[in-house]
Amino acid sequence: MKNDEASIGVPRQYRQGARAEAAAETHRRIAEAVLKFMRERWVDEITLVDVAEAAGVSVQTVIRRFSGKEGLLKAAVELISPQMKPRREAAAPDIRSTLAALIADYEAEGDLVVRILAQETRSPVVKVWLDVGRAEHRRWVERSFDRWLAGLEPALRERRVLELIVITDVYTWQILRRDQGKRAEEVVDIMEEMAGRLLESG
Repeated sequence: MKNDEASIGVPRQYRQGARAEAAAETHRRIAEAVLKFMRERWVDEITLVDVAEAAGVSVQTVIRRFSGKEGLLKAAVELISPQMKPRREAAAPDIRSTLAALIADYEAEGDLVVRILAQETRSPVVKVWLDVGRAEHRRWVERSFDRWLAGLEPALRERRVLELIVITDVYTWQILRRDQGKRAEEVVDIMEEMAGRLLESG
């Protein structure tokens, strides 16, 4: 009897695993569809019908899995966030390498981030994600420039951190790269010059 139960359990576990994989794949397709629309439209222009059609599922499936638009936006953010961090965390032995890793991240997703920033007041989920992003950028600055910030008295250290946040902000990238038409390498050059002068003054 025990052998029969064991033999029955194997296909059951297989079916459960297959269902879990199918559910994860559906979740991913829907999140990718939302992310694609976020690159092209304002948040309030994205409809459940369009998302369902792009993901190849029914509207009912979208609602059942994500409840509504807020859940969809959260899923899209969760999809892209793990892709952004490794680009910034690349080995960076000096200021230029540190900034080159940052600009590589902005080159990949900077336009999307700026687009989302412009919609901060349109969605609570968007604002929450941006607040998390701002906090993470500050932590990145403190980690990346720690060797130059170490030993500074607290008030001066805080000032330097804030100045480095401005120098390395995505809006700074947008001004140089998009508004002024500079190449990515030139953006690194300019940020390196600004950061270098600032840190040398400390």
